[in-house]
Amino acid sequence: MAKVLLLETKKDSPISNILRSLGHSIIRIDLEEGGKEALEPAKTDIIPDIILWDEDIKDPPLNFLPSDLARKAEAYSVQIVILKSYNKNFLRSWVGGSHYGFLVRPVSEPAVISVVENALTHQSARPNSRSRLEFTPSFFENLSSELPENLPKNLSNGFLSTVIDSLEMPFLVIDVETLEVRLANSAAMRRTIGTNVHCYELSHSRRTPCTGNEHECPLAQVIETGEACSVEHQHQRPTGERQYVEVKCYPIKDAGGKVTHIIEYEIDITNRHRYQEQLESAKRAAEEATLTKSQFIANMSHELRTPLNIILGYTELLAQEETEPSKQEKLSSVQRAGKNLLAMVNDILDFSQIEANRLELEHELFSLCDLIAYQPSFFNQQLSSKQINLKTDIAKDMPCRFYGDPHRIHQVVTNLLSNAIKFTPAGRIILSCRYVEEKVVIEVTDTGIGIDPDRYDKLFTPFEQIEGAPNRSYSGTGLGLVIVKSLVEKMEGDIQVESTPGEGSKFTVSLPLQPSYPNSAHEAGQHLKDDPKQMQNSQPASTEGKLHILVAEDNKVNQQLIKLILKNFGHTCDTAPEGKTALNYLQSQKYDLAIVDMHMPVMDGYQLVKVIRRDPKLQWLPVLSLSAATSRAETDEFLRIGCNDYLHKPIDTHELQKKINRIANRGNLNKINPQ
Repeated sequence: MAKVLLLETKKDSPISNILRSLGHSIIRIDLEEGGKEALEPAKTDIIPDIILWDEDIKDPPLNFLPSDLARKAEAYSVQIVILKSYNKNFLRSWVGGSHYGFLVRPVSEPAVISVVENALTHQSARPNSRSRLEFTPSFFENLSSELPENLPKNLSNGFLSTVIDSLEMPFLVIDVETLEVRLANSAAMRRTIGTNVHCYELSHSRRTPCTGNEHECPLAQVIETGEACSVEHQHQRPTGERQYVEVKCYPIKDAGGKVTHIIEYEIDITNRHRYQEQLESAKRAAEEATLTKSQFIANMSHELRTPLNIILGYTELLAQEETEPSKQEKLSSVQRAGKNLLAMVNDILDFSQIEANRLELEHELFSLCDLIAYQPSFFNQQLSSKQINLKTDIAKDMPCRFYGDPHRIHQVVTNLLSNAIKFTPAGRIILSCRYVEEKVVIEVTDTGIGIDPDRYDKLFTPFEQIEGAPNRSYSGTGLGLVIVKSLVEKMEGDIQVESTPGEGSKFTVSLPLQPSYPNSAHEAGQHLKDDPKQMQNSQPASTEGKLHILVAEDNKVNQQLIKLILKNFGHTCDTAPEGKTALNYLQSQKYDLAIVDMHMPVMDGYQLVKVIRRDPKLQWLPVLSLSAATSRAETDEFLRIGCNDYLHKPIDTHELQKKINRIANRGNLNKINPQ
């Protein structure tokens, strides 16, 4: 129980009785009975644990103790509780001394019990006390010598101990030889009771020293290096709850420079960790939502491409058969509308892949000169209808071949040209390309409507357009330039824009591509990627003879369309609505080629191709995959399981013919089954 020094002016105060009923010993000094002299007859030489001091007494409370006891009480920072009559302006601080709390008259038993118990909880430890951790004031002597000179001259060790004991964070001084805690403040002592407490008992609730396997030991690091360190730990609270703390340790060295003690204090970062966990959880949820959205868009893309395949395919067939100019013009309008819709679908799909960070780049040798030179041919109809002159300008000293992703670079240039044509009613567009300071620089300059400089930021913002009103003059998703910027940055490049309203715009793309010079050793054995135009021009108009082709496709309209296209090429065709039926056809008849839709019921294209490649009688058969999938990962998977090549929906008739011719020229078609 505690020893309480009670200093008050009221004889009838119930505080003494309340304290005695709780088992505390009371030393009462009543000014009306002689003031300080009341202490002498008691011959008390014990330092009180708590002083209850009536603020109406003008003398400081330590003046009522003999000088030697007053010095010890000050050194051990005895808790002082202020007694005060009720006053709404009452200040909860006492200038000039140490105190813990206050009691307002009239006092109640619960109030006395609460304030005394709290004061005892925060009481500084005493020498030779078996109920508290050791708190040696001599530790502060070295600190006193290092304090600024302008501090009060009467600053005592007790004041320093009070400062450290008032810290909300645990503060320890640890003996490096025994790992015993030699000094601890109140925040640290809340964790345990007793003497000879070790740091691992206090911090980690362990009975044996830490092995260092569970967490990095800052004490070992300080002992080894002699330098301060900071680490993050998980400690266990008395309640069993895990607590995250930042542990900071500083060495105390003897005259020879040896680390003898370590100062350790802890900063509670549990809330910060929880906040970080919440952020990570929110990030995972956002990533999952983005992935779900991307999967949904991919599925929607497949569903949209199927009817587009029918629209564009039949329109092209009708255009080939129709001779009347007025009807051809109508069919051309349908084709243009269908291709515009397809471009929007492609933009949305590309953007979803960029958002999900699933966009992959190829790295192969290709002809950049040819890629640039053939760009005008893709826009002949648009250029002629708007009376725009598109000119290409390729620097004479530029290397022709580079390593990179030709498909994505083609997409960048195509989107920039489409944008320039859209916003140029009539006039001139220049597509230039040069190689400067190890970078390919591609510029698209137009004489169109131009852009106000303060609206540049909208150019690369998803779904934003310069004209945002529903009645805007220019259609589109607002994703073209966003995709361009994303692709350029993915290739570690840069894009800049310069524009003057009413005069035109210039977009400049810089790409750090690696060149390949003719006849260089690095190029030896490399194969130039077939440019779409080169491939079309290099392949024969048709394969030799008629081919017997099996088409596995679950959509009946698509079946009819592909059958008509192949018939126009001069081939015969059978169709199967799903994989099992297709496999029965293949096992009962001889086919020169199989065109397989990868997404079918019962047995899909993946399963069918795998069965074909495992069957000795069918494994020689060339297979073209058919899918609305356009991502590199998916097309790579088609090739990995055994497809010879792939086709995207909606089917481009020229592309289909080119793919068939390519396989035929490899010697895979018209081949007699060895079995």
